Amino acid sequence: MKNLGVPEPLWQELNNRVWHATNREGLEGIIRDGKINLGGRYQGSFCLWKEYVSLFDFVTEGEAEPNYSWMDWLGDRRGEKRISLWLELDHETAGAGFINAAKLGREWYEELDRRVSRKENEEPFRSHIFSGVEAGHQGPIPVSLLKGALLIDGNDYNIFKRHQGFDLELFHTVENFSGSLTPDPELSPLEQAFKKNKAT
Repeated sequence: MKNLGVPEPLWQELNNRVWHATNREGLEGIIRDGKINLGGRYQGSFCLWKEYVSLFDFVTEGEAEPNYSWMDWLGDRRGEKRISLWLELDHETAGAGFINAAKLGREWYEELDRRVSRKENEEPFRSHIFSGVEAGHQGPIPVSLLKGALLIDGNDYNIFKRHQGFDLELFHTVENFSGSLTPDPELSPLEQAFKKNKAT
């Protein structure tokens, strides 16, 4: 796929692979349960409505122009969400359970058309997808389908760390990566004003 707006070194890691985006807290739950469960971090998600685990597909060319808001999942500039943790899925082994980006997009449009064409009153269709890049998996994903991880600094997308395989050593990689980062950047005057107003 063409680069969707991130630094080229990071894109070389993301491209031609399928990922599940999470964080350190999510990783703990995945290792504890032995699987990636359906999550509620993205309320209003079409994947959540379909009972799919949400994924990012940089293998399949989606039929719609990519929605660049997917980059919000690369992490925030500071705090607990500064480090984004992306887990690589062996989508070829996942078989029929894997719903690629093109197919998920078609399912979304079919559901939208179905609701528009119905005569009965119905709740507005408010389920969203990251068009062109979001994929899904039917039901939970066992950790046996995970091939590795990518840790990304939300403050600087040029800073990332690859971890091969999925094992308990990943916790050490996360901690070492976190400790290697520079302190969170200072808030800009606009951010300070926003934070102050939010607190009052």
